Amino acid sequence: MLNWLRGKKSADALPTYSKLKGLPSANLPDEAEVVAARWEEIEKELLEIVRRHAEDAPMFSLVLIAQQQVLMAGDPEGGQCLLTFGSPFRAADYVRTLFSGMHPQFGGSSPSQLLGLLGKLRELGVDRFTIDRCPRCPPSTAFTQIGSSGMQAPDDLIKVWATGEAIQMARLELYVERAREWAHAGRLEAARDLALVSVGHVHFEDPRPHLLLGQLAVVLGDRRLLQEARTFLNYFGFATWERRLDEVERAGGCDFSTDEWTRRPARHG
Repeated sequence: MLNWLRGKKSADALPTYSKLKGLPSANLPDEAEVVAARWEEIEKELLEIVRRHAEDAPMFSLVLIAQQQVLMAGDPEGGQCLLTFGSPFRAADYVRTLFSGMHPQFGGSSPSQLLGLLGKLRELGVDRFTIDRCPRCPPSTAFTQIGSSGMQAPDDLIKVWATGEAIQMARLELYVERAREWAHAGRLEAARDLALVSVGHVHFEDPRPHLLLGQLAVVLGDRRLLQEARTFLNYFGFATWERRLDEVERAGGCDFSTDEWTRRPARHG
């Protein structure tokens, strides 16, 4: 989750799932209720971790395009909104999904640095920013835009980051657990698609959806999906989870009856 603390791999050659393309975001009827009951607890945990580190840590990623300009998103009113991301991997995923011919650089920004950039952008008439806009939702989909004038100190940006990250993690927990339940009930294709949605529309830097997709691939006999899941686990260094997938493959499958692995680990690996 905290890739900016770990200094993991480059965002170049980020893996993908071939079956993800074209899958719309999920619409679970109890999503709002479940997420609302969970995200504040996750946010508290994240803030306890983050605030132990200097406010100069590169928590945000920006997409740097020609002449050192930063990538913006337009809105229906003709304004501009600064795009920021919680990791270079999410920034790279956004670019490769929407701008296949673009070859930008990805810049890391600390809360202090981003605060200064937001001030400069306000002077140019750009007074909003967003974090981790989904590249796979339709362009007409509304996304959260945050007024930069309300960001008066680095800790304001840390709080905004933690809130967004916590909501994503709460959604991920719901999607992965629901997909596991569907798989246990024999709804394998539906479970696979929901797990893919959790990767493409929510969060792909967590081992749980990749392990579940690998398990489903074994049961479905989908060698390509199995290799893609293993590639993700290997790319992010989730060695323990990759070994669990190897065990499932050797066993020839699983019945998805246990939820032990769906609990969010304190540390990945």
